[in-house]
Amino acid sequence: MSNKDLMFNALYNKYNKLVLTRKELCDEMSISIATLNRRIKAQEALPKYFLDGGKYLFLISALCDFLIAMQNI
Repeated sequence: MSNKDLMFNALYNKYNKLVLTRKELCDEMSISIATLNRRIKAQEALPKYFLDGGKYLFLISALCDFLIAMQNI
C-alpha cells in the first residue's frame, strides 16, 4: 500500500466522509482558519477545493496529494 493510500484510509476512517470542511482541513494541516482564508484569497498553494452553496469543501484525496507534494519539496 502506498503512502497516499495509507493517508487516505486514515483520514477516511477518522472523518467517515470523502470531503472535509475548512475547520477539518485546518486541523489536519495545523493552520488557523484565518490562514486558510488568506491563502484562498491570495490563491496560494492549497489542496483542490470546490464550493457547495458557499461552503468550501476539500476532497480527502486532494489533501493527500497536496501533503505528499509538500513533503517532496
